[in-house]
Amino acid sequence: RLSNATGNLLDDTELVEVLANTKAKSKDVERKLSEARDRTLEIDEKREQFRPVATRGSVMYFVMTDMTLVSNPITLQPSGWMYNCSLNQFLEQFDHSIRASEKSQPTSKRVEKIIDFLTYQVYRYMNRGLFERDKMMFKLMVTLKVMVVGGNL
Repeated sequence: RLSNATGNLLDDTELVEVLANTKAKSKDVERKLSEARDRTLEIDEKREQFRPVATRGSVMYFVMTDMTLVSNPITLQPSGWMYNCSLNQFLEQFDHSIRASEKSQPTSKRVEKIIDFLTYQVYRYMNRGLFERDKMMFKLMVTLKVMVVGGNL
């Protein structure tokens, strides 16, 4: 319409209204994009606050799966096949830990509560299915891995 307009553009009230409407929509879109950028930064910041929970989760999952490498100390035959765990089994424990851990503020305190609950939950879950001779090995593996990841070893 603008390219086909002839004469004084200001006399075409319909064209002026369309342009004003387009300008208003443009400003609205610009405002929404700005809000989306701010929201994205806020979400990124919140996500980073919970990164230690994800780190502890990965430690606990890989210690669970590493239990398949355990050998019988008498026969030296692998007996860890009994300790196979799926990602779904771990995710159930992880989700339960987030839901059941104590809610608290600030976020750093909440993260600590989740980490403590998750560690104990996975320990209890695994401990119930381990042979007595392998329980201490599991505790040692968890402790060492947590210390290595935390930079304390």
